[in-house]
Amino acid sequence: MMQRAFSLLLAVLTLALFMPGCGTNIQRESEPVPKADTSSQENGDIPVLRILIDLTIGEDTSSKCADVELFLTSHVEGCGTDFTVEVEALPTISEPDKRNPLLTGLHMELMTGGPDLFIMRNFANDMGLYTDLKNFFPYPTSAMRQRLFLPLDEYIERDDNADWGRLQPTLLEAGKLDGSQQIVPLSYSITAALVDCDKYTPSETFPMDWQQMLNSSDPVIQQASYNQIDMLGVLADYSKEELAFSEEDLLKYLQKIHEIRQSLDYTELDTWGMQQSIMLCPLNDSILYADEESNFWMIPTYNQKGGVTARVDTFAAISRNTEYPEEAYSILRALISKEYQQTGIGFRLPVYTGLGQDGASIGGGWYLDEWDYHQLKSLQEQINAVEFTTPLSNEMESLFRECSRMDDETELQEAVHDAYARMRMMLAES
Repeated sequence: MMQRAFSLLLAVLTLALFMPGCGTNIQRESEPVPKADTSSQENGDIPVLRILIDLTIGEDTSSKCADVELFLTSHVEGCGTDFTVEVEALPTISEPDKRNPLLTGLHMELMTGGPDLFIMRNFANDMGLYTDLKNFFPYPTSAMRQRLFLPLDEYIERDDNADWGRLQPTLLEAGKLDGSQQIVPLSYSITAALVDCDKYTPSETFPMDWQQMLNSSDPVIQQASYNQIDMLGVLADYSKEELAFSEEDLLKYLQKIHEIRQSLDYTELDTWGMQQSIMLCPLNDSILYADEESNFWMIPTYNQKGGVTARVDTFAAISRNTEYPEEAYSILRALISKEYQQTGIGFRLPVYTGLGQDGASIGGGWYLDEWDYHQLKSLQEQINAVEFTTPLSNEMESLFRECSRMDDETELQEAVHDAYARMRMMLAES
């Protein structure tokens, strides 16, 4: 039964905020993108702010510039009159020959100039499809330590009208360095198993920690522990350059997962109406939508500390080198507004709380009914660990894929040892 690709009922509870946007696709090879010419201001022209976006996987991004500029012109005071924006898109990760040389040039430019504002998505390599995947800020936490971003606290403190109080607080904490807000998460994901409420009731109470899930006598709860990376929670302490788990603990965990795979009765699980890889988003409203007859228990993959792990999908930050911090901040505050978060298109959850229910639909009318929204809200309230997608998480995903095909104990030990050594090296170079 294991060959049925019932790989897991991990529902990626997600509603993504793929920002509608991007201007001219940057198609140069190693040539840095020139900083917008501001010398014309001496002749009375208005400032031009550069916004660099990296949000889409494979499609053409240039056609979306008008959407971003239209929103900013409509919702940001002074945009289009007191200042203008130029939205640029990196070549997508499906074009590494164009993308990766350009990243090197842009990174050099950041030391003295570069774009004024970034709207980024760190792409995961879940299925190992991309052999040379590089994100613009591979370790966002390290980028904060390198003083690349403008601290936002002063602007937030004197801003009485922004929606900062409506954002998921634990997500915001992930964008802080030494208590100072520098990165603003815009969207995120949670994983969980979905089980039909009419066919199944959990035999244990939640929350619980990862050890309790792994050792549960309830097969549904054991199966919900299948999303290994979320069970680890935060992967590293970047300030100390230390992984958050030992090699021995990682090996024991993978051994237990292998044991669970061998013991579960997938036919029995199927009778309880378990759904696999379901996205909580407008594109999958055939399963999760307010007018559906079925409701679901949403059982997360609890982490080591007994909470839910959230993964930041898209985030924004202002360059420390910007010459126009007030204008850049006015754009950033528009990105966290209810209006922008509510009209987002894609596959992840918005950081703005309260969306996705009746009266606060997202993405053209999608929302959950009272039961399912309560389940989602409960998961959101249990978030105690937030991770960005990094080379570490991609390495961990690769290890889990590799180990899922192993039956030999010695082979498993060697794979864990090698991966752990690589992750320690990655962390030292971050």
